[in-house]
Amino acid sequence: MLSDLRMNGWRKRIGYISPSILETTAHDFFRFAPTGVGIVGITSNIETWGKDHFENALARVVKDATSLSTRKCDYIIYAGVPLLVARGKGADLELISSMTKATGLQSTTSVRAALDAMDWFGIRRIALATPYPKEVQTQTVQFLRANDIEVVKEASMEDRKSVV
Repeated sequence: MLSDLRMNGWRKRIGYISPSILETTAHDFFRFAPTGVGIVGITSNIETWGKDHFENALARVVKDATSLSTRKCDYIIYAGVPLLVARGKGADLELISSMTKATGLQSTTSVRAALDAMDWFGIRRIALATPYPKEVQTQTVQFLRANDIEVVKEASMEDRKSVV
């Protein structure tokens, strides 16, 4: 009760970097986050699926992470799966290292968090449905396979008829 009156993130603050608009992220976050854990978001404003937009956004990620660190965040998460899978295996680990070095904060990416969760649960085979265009979907499947995840069935937004 008294804790409900405290500021957002009075226990911990998670810095969240999104490549596009934060339309539903905060709502979804607060549906499952423990009381007192807050989210501080920033966006790269990617407008298209083009590689040039991806590269420009990735070039800003460490700067964005540094900005979030000045907002008293305790942890940084980068959520741009398409931007990282386009660069291939290890791109997520390189970015995590750069963010951590620049901010002094523990950091991750959404794709690394998913890989770590699958590893923890012993998951090696998955079905994958994404909102991505076919080219990004293909890169995502290749990235997962390069990280020892077998994709047994997959569908993208361009395959709407094949999604069950």
